[in-house]
Amino acid sequence: MSRDTKIREESRRNSAEKIISALKDGKDVAMITLGDVSVYSTCTYVHNAVKNAGFELEIIPGITSFLCRCGQGTDKSLRGKRIGCDYSLA
Repeated sequence: MSRDTKIREESRRNSAEKIISALKDGKDVAMITLGDVSVYSTCTYVHNAVKNAGFELEIIPGITSFLCRCGQGTDKSLRGKRIGCDYSLA
């Protein structure tokens, strides 16, 4: 990821254009991201651009590493071990 706003916007626009082109060709398209697409995700920008182009979309949420950890409770035996959600460490 770049700190340059113009570079980020261009990257999002390019991604959206590729997806829109594939959809116009009748292809199914999926955009995979780590964690949940609604938490600080580039997917949101691309989703909005594709939706604004008139395509029907579905968002399938994932589990963020911090929510996965919250679900593990406070069991100290898990500290320092991989818990399987975005490779979070307890």
